[in-house]
Amino acid sequence: MNLSIPFDWVTVLLPLIAAVHNIDEYSRYDDFVRAYHSRFLAKQVSRAAMRSTLIAVTLFVAVIAGLAYVHKGGIYVALCNVTIFAAMENAIGHCALSLKRRTLVPGTLSAAVLVLPYSIVAIASMRADLATSYSSLLLFAASGAVAMPLFIVGFIWLGYGISRLQIRHPA
Repeated sequence: MNLSIPFDWVTVLLPLIAAVHNIDEYSRYDDFVRAYHSRFLAKQVSRAAMRSTLIAVTLFVAVIAGLAYVHKGGIYVALCNVTIFAAMENAIGHCALSLKRRTLVPGTLSAAVLVLPYSIVAIASMRADLATSYSSLLLFAASGAVAMPLFIVGFIWLGYGISRLQIRHPA
């Protein structure tokens, strides 16, 4: 009996998972600032910048997932797989930081209840539906580990830039 979910469904669900996780982080903005604030990000994590960042991240994930769903192979599926591993590694980071600090940091609830179970199903689906080798899974995991911090910093700067444009040119 095959209990795996076809990778098409995993791909379609990825933007929803990202959106819920981003809403979980944004809804606790004040806790986010306390948990993750640094001098480097002092201006970049304003509420407007954070909102713009999380919207951009969700749209980016939706585009990657959409391209993977439509093209069903090649670089888009590989990028989608890296994104899934990056999300899983980010979720593990939320959980580890919460355990270290002995308090729930923003994003931990959705990470533990939604992102980690989704990631397990997605990885199982990669193995079953796409016949992905263990070495390829390891490569996706390593790529996700490299991509996640770059992704976070890049999108925070993008969100900051968008928020600055909104301040200069209000709608």
